[in-house]
Amino acid sequence: DVACKPEASMHSVTRNIVTVQAHAFGDTAWRPLTLYDTPGFHDTAGADADSAQWERTKGSLRKTGNVDALVLVMNAAVTRGRADRIEILSKLRQAFGWDLWSHLIILFTFYASEGNEALSPLRENYTKWFVETEQRLFNWTG
Repeated sequence: DVACKPEASMHSVTRNIVTVQAHAFGDTAWRPLTLYDTPGFHDTAGADADSAQWERTKGSLRKTGNVDALVLVMNAAVTRGRADRIEILSKLRQAFGWDLWSHLIILFTFYASEGNEALSPLRENYTKWFVETEQRLFNWTG
């Protein structure tokens, strides 16, 4: 049985956090990992459902006491820093504070590439955008 089941759907699939504890690659020499599959942002059920899911997600993650890494899945085919992406970064940054940046892993999907060297411009563009967005949203120097 697959706990975190991907599904190609026009409607949101994950409504609640799904917790999975397992050894990475089945290697019992290391401590088990606890993975949390959380609802994404911009739920198809609307803004109220999205807000309620985000509050439940934050509460559940806070109860764990420790989050080592946060994986943000982004569609690389969308190459603009749109308002929805700014909102997501703002919510994550407000929830996890400055520590977000040392724990954030960004997983890009739908990137047509001819190899790893082709990822450099994408990585550079997004890094620049993340820094600019951070400065614009959370610059307290005036």
